[in-house]
Amino acid sequence: MTDVSGDVGFDRLTKLAALICNLPYSLLILFDENGKGIIQGNNFDFGSSFNDSDLLDYIIQSRSFVEINNLSNDHRFAARLVDSEGFLFHFFAGYPLIDNNGCIQGVLCVLDLVPNKLTEHQHTALKILSEEVCSKITVQKVSEENVSVSENKFRKTFYHAATGMFVSDPKTGVFLEVNEALSRITGYVKDDLIGIKYSEIIHREDLTHLERYLRFLISGKIPSIHTHKRLVTKSGETVWVEMVACLIKDDHGIPLNVIGQVQNITSRVNAERKLILSEEKHRVFFENSQGLMCTHNLSGKFITVNPAGAKLLGYTVDELLTMTLFDIVDIRYVDMVSQYLQQVETAGQYKGLMQLNQKDGQSKTWMYNNVLAESINGSKYVIGNAVDLTERIITEKNLHKAKQLADSQAHAKDVFLANMSHEIRTPINAITGFANLLNETELDKDQAQYVTNINTAGENLMGIINDILDFSKIESGYISIESIPFSLKEVLDSVLSVLGQKAIEKKLKFSYALDSNVPDDVIGDPVRLNQILINLANNAIKFTNDGVVKIKVVADMDEIESCRIKFSITDTGIGIDEAKLNSIFSRFTQADTDTTRKYGGTGLGLSICKSLIELQSGTIWVESTKGAGSIFHFVLPYKKDASQRSLVVTKHNKLFSTRRLKVLLVEDNLLNQVLGMKVLENFNFLPELASNGSIAIEMIEKEHYDVILMDLQMPEMDGYQATEIIRNKLKNRTPIIAMTAHSLVGEKDKCLAIGMNDYIPKPFKQDEVFNKIIYYADVKPMLVTDGDLSPYQQQVL
Repeated sequence: MTDVSGDVGFDRLTKLAALICNLPYSLLILFDENGKGIIQGNNFDFGSSFNDSDLLDYIIQSRSFVEINNLSNDHRFAARLVDSEGFLFHFFAGYPLIDNNGCIQGVLCVLDLVPNKLTEHQHTALKILSEEVCSKITVQKVSEENVSVSENKFRKTFYHAATGMFVSDPKTGVFLEVNEALSRITGYVKDDLIGIKYSEIIHREDLTHLERYLRFLISGKIPSIHTHKRLVTKSGETVWVEMVACLIKDDHGIPLNVIGQVQNITSRVNAERKLILSEEKHRVFFENSQGLMCTHNLSGKFITVNPAGAKLLGYTVDELLTMTLFDIVDIRYVDMVSQYLQQVETAGQYKGLMQLNQKDGQSKTWMYNNVLAESINGSKYVIGNAVDLTERIITEKNLHKAKQLADSQAHAKDVFLANMSHEIRTPINAITGFANLLNETELDKDQAQYVTNINTAGENLMGIINDILDFSKIESGYISIESIPFSLKEVLDSVLSVLGQKAIEKKLKFSYALDSNVPDDVIGDPVRLNQILINLANNAIKFTNDGVVKIKVVADMDEIESCRIKFSITDTGIGIDEAKLNSIFSRFTQADTDTTRKYGGTGLGLSICKSLIELQSGTIWVESTKGAGSIFHFVLPYKKDASQRSLVVTKHNKLFSTRRLKVLLVEDNLLNQVLGMKVLENFNFLPELASNGSIAIEMIEKEHYDVILMDLQMPEMDGYQATEIIRNKLKNRTPIIAMTAHSLVGEKDKCLAIGMNDYIPKPFKQDEVFNKIIYYADVKPMLVTDGDLSPYQQQVL
C-alpha cells in the first residue's frame, strides 16, 4: 500500500482518537504490501513488536470492533502488551480499517495503562475516525495513481509531439530532455543535444535578446516566452523557429526546469518577406495615411515617416529622417522615451500617450500603438502608428468642467428644494398637529368635518412635497435602500390603516390577501415598500368610484435563505387606455390630459415607484382595460429573517406613559412650541422648552432629562452645534432625537454621525414621537381607550 508513515493528517487523526476517548494513548497501524504494520503511536512507541502480537491477529480475524477492558485478565492473549520502554497496557479498544474492496488496511486503537471502558459516544466517535482514515487512504491511492497516469501521458505527448520539445536547466541552460522532432529541426542526434547548452545552437545575433527573455522568465517578470529566433543547425544552416517556453517551479516557488516548444517557421518567414517586398499596396497605404505612421530603430532614429504624419508635426519627411524621437519630444518627457524604447524591445509591443513638439514649438498629445518587427537581415525595428488626441483631450476637459458645473447646480437645486421643504413643512406641522389636537376635543358634526378637511388638505400638500423631494433624490442618485428585518403583515396592516378611511368614504371594499406560502419575517426596506404600496393603493382608490381595491401578495420564488415576492394591486376603476400603458411610468405623466385637473397629483408617483422598485432589483408592470380597472404588479427580492423580532404594538386611541418622563423640547417656532408642549403633556410627560441650542445647553447643565427632542435649524445655535457640545464637551449621553422639517439628502445620516440617536421628520406623527421617547427612555407604555382611563389619567390628559 501507499507509504503514509510520515503523513501529518494521519498523525492528527491518531491524536484526535485519544482526545475524543479521553485516554492518554492512541495507535495507528497501516499495513504495507508485505502485511507489516507501519506504526504511528501517540505519546509512546511499540517499535515493531505489535506486528507479531496475538491481539493484532485477533482484530484482523474478527473484522469488527474489539474492546478489552482488562488485558491482564483475558487468557486469549498469552503475550502481554508492552511498549518499547516497558510500560504494560491493560485497556485496549480498536477498529480494523476496511476499505471499499473489503481489504484490511490497518488498525486504529486507543489504550490505557489501567483497566477502562469506552462510552457509547466514544465508541461511535472512534468508528467515525476509523472510517475517515480509510477514506484518506483511498484518496491518497487514487491521487498517486492519477499522478502516475498524468506523468505517463505527459511523457508520451512529449516524446511523440510533431513539434520540437525540450526541458532545460534554468540556471545553466543545458538541455535535460529533448524529443525526436527537435533533433530533426537542429540536425543533431537526440543524445548529442542532451547535455549541451541552448546557446550553442542559437544564432549569435539573437542570443542576447533570448537570454534577456529567459532572465525575465526566471525572475517572474514575464509568465512565458513567445518569440521568433534563429537556430544554427549541425550543418551550419540558419533556420527560423517559433519558440514558446515557460518555467516549472516546485511547491516552494523554486525554479525546477524550463520546458519549451520549438517549431520550424523558415518557410513561413520567407513567404512573408516575399509578400511584403512585392506588395505595392502597403507602400501606398503607408504614404497616404492621414495619421502619423513611421518606423524607427531601437535608438529612436526615424527610418521611415509618412508625408501626412510629417506635415502634422510641421516637418518635411527628409527633415524627420535626420532626427530621433528625442528631438521632437517635450524636454520634460525625455526619460519616458528611454523607458518606451526599453519596453517595446522587451515586450514586443507598447502603447500609450506621448507629448510631441511641433516645429513651431506647440506641444500636442499623441496616442501611439507600436510593435517590434524584424527586417530581412534580422535587425529589429519598431513600426509606429499615432493619432493626435489634443483636441479630444481639450473637449473632455471642457466636458468634465461642464459636468462639475451641472453637479454643482444639481446640488444647489437639492439644497433649494430642501430649504423650501423646511419652510413649508414647518407651518404644515403646526396646522396638522393642532388639527389632530382639535379632533380630540368635543366637536359638532360640522366642526369635525372642517378638521377632516384640514387634515386632508395637509396630507395632499405633504404628498406633493414628498413626491418632488423623492424625485429629486432619485434623480441625484442620493437615495439609499435599507436592509433591516421587518414584518410584511405589519406593513400591509399599516397601508390598510392609512388608506382605510379614504376607501370607506368612497364606499369601496379595501382589503389585502397574504398567501400562506409567503414568509412574514423578511430583511429589506419596509419604509420604501410601504411608500410603494401606499402610492399604488392610493391611486387605485383615487381612480375607483365603485367596487373593490385589493392587494394580493404571493411567493414568486422561495428558497432556503431568500425569496422573491409578487405584489398585485387590483382595482375596478376607470382603467388605462392601451396606448398609454407604456408611458404611465414616465415622470410628470398621467393617463389622460384631464386626469391632473380632475384627480390632482404631480404625475411623479408611478415614476418614483418604478425607480424605488428597480433600486431594490425588482420589476413593475401593469395590466389594464379602459373602463374595467387595472392591476399593478411588482416583484421584489428579499432575504428571509430567521431572528425572533418583538412585535410593535399598533395604534390606539390614547398613548399614556407609566412614568412622567422629563423631556426637553428644543424648538424655535412659536406654533410648534405650543403644539409640541401640548402633545408631550398629553402623553403624561413633563416637558420643558428651550427656544434655541444655546438655551438648551444651559438647561442641560443644570437639569437631568430623560430624552431631548432637538430641532435642527434655529437662531444663535442650531441643533447640530448643540448636539456636538452635549456629546463632546458636556459628555452627556442623554438620548437626543432630531425633530425637523429640513429634508436635505443625507440629513438623517448626518444627525446620527454627530451623536444623535434617532430622527423624526415633520409633520410628525404623535404615535411615532411617543414610541421613540419611551424606547430610548426604556419605559413601558400604557395603551388605553377613553373608557379605560382612571380619574387621575383623565385629569392629566
